[in-house]
Amino acid sequence: MAEPEADRYRYTARDLERVAPREVRVGDLIAHAGRPGSGLFSVDRVIAVGWAGTDPALKVDTWRIEYRSPWGDLYFVNPDTFPVYRLKAAT
Repeated sequence: MAEPEADRYRYTARDLERVAPREVRVGDLIAHAGRPGSGLFSVDRVIAVGWAGTDPALKVDTWRIEYRSPWGDLYFVNPDTFPVYRLKAAT
């Protein structure tokens, strides 16, 4: 059963750590911001991560991190464009 929307956004910035794309592993819990201004985050489990190619204009590697929401929707982030945060192991 899917988690109620209100219960998903229970983490704060103290619960998270910023990570480099190469540090993310399948199974990690990565964070997504809640409602703007709320200061709350949700986390979803990473299902795939890997090198997505080299951007010829910027001459940098690009990465793709995929996760699936509790409702079955598939999402991905490009950590070269947006910072990636994951749930700290001690949380």
